Amino acid sequence: MRVPVMDTHRTPLMPTTPVRARQLLKQGRAKPYWNKIGIFCIILTYDVQPDNQPLVVGIDPGSSFEGWSVVGTQETVLNGMSETPKHVKKAVDVRRTMR
Repeated sequence: MRVPVMDTHRTPLMPTTPVRARQLLKQGRAKPYWNKIGIFCIILTYDVQPDNQPLVVGIDPGSSFEGWSVVGTQETVLNGMSETPKHVKKAVDVRRTMR
């Protein structure tokens, strides 16, 4: 799990680990922030140069689950999995039996 980070101008930076986020909050070098949809992130209280990695999104479509991953040059940033809609498979099965 990663904690999203923003600089003093609220420009998104690369996410950090929860341990480093707690350290920055305890030292007063960051302040907590919840965005409009309720995601917790931290805003740094000091100026930094943005050094964002290029990110790649990979999607693995499956028959019953869909997996996706966001990967940077050094580490995996985010992994996720979601269920695919079941009504499409049922419609294809009905069409197959009608042939």
